[in-house]
Amino acid sequence: MEIVDGVFKDVVRISSHEVDQQNSIHPSVYLLMMQEAAGFHAYQKNLSIPQLMKEGKTWVVTRTKMEIYNYVGWPNSINLETWPQKPWRFYFPRVCRVSHPEVGALFTSLSQWVIMDLETQRPIKPQQINFMKAPVKEPIEVNPDLGRKIRFDKESYDKIITYNPTIMYEDSDLNQHINNVIYFKWMLDSLDFSFRESHKLVELDISYLAQAYNTDKIEVLTATASLDELILHHQVSNKENKVLSVASTKWVSHS
Repeated sequence: MEIVDGVFKDVVRISSHEVDQQNSIHPSVYLLMMQEAAGFHAYQKNLSIPQLMKEGKTWVVTRTKMEIYNYVGWPNSINLETWPQKPWRFYFPRVCRVSHPEVGALFTSLSQWVIMDLETQRPIKPQQINFMKAPVKEPIEVNPDLGRKIRFDKESYDKIITYNPTIMYEDSDLNQHINNVIYFKWMLDSLDFSFRESHKLVELDISYLAQAYNTDKIEVLTATASLDELILHHQVSNKENKVLSVASTKWVSHS
């Protein structure tokens, strides 16, 4: 791994447990790659979660939008690069793009992050943080405005799938709550095997609204929002009916 002009670059090796029975990488692994790269980059700049916690702060991702172009199998190594864009509103936008030397582009994502004050549980304005240690020569500039968040409207769907996952010990992260990637995995787990075997995810828009803890009882709702483009909407909530995460996923049939 290296940092060139403020851009973090790495070669990521795909493990055998990260692919499905068709030897196609799980989409949740792409989301995890993005998150891990952001963490490593922040660590190199002395701004990782453990480093910030010493100052009473932490990173929280609030939303990620991802476009997936191709999937690869095992064994493989892929090229990843990520960089922060200029602060926008309360957010620190971060771009991540991954490619394969033969297949080409695999995915591009934009995530909106905030630095949270651990005592007040409120985001800190970017102007109050000396975040940019050095200028970043952005390979591409992505619009940081992701538009309105997905709204899960129960009354507008013909059928809703309900799934109740069990929280496992390994689901918790450094922030002492359930990792954001787990929310996405729960959404995927709500879909049956036949659908997952015959379709692939091409777009993801996921928002994180509240934290989940290891004592929570979780309910995941999934519904079809559009049959024409096969868009699904998802909602994760706890037993108090507090919405923790909402997402939109777009799928296409395997060709």
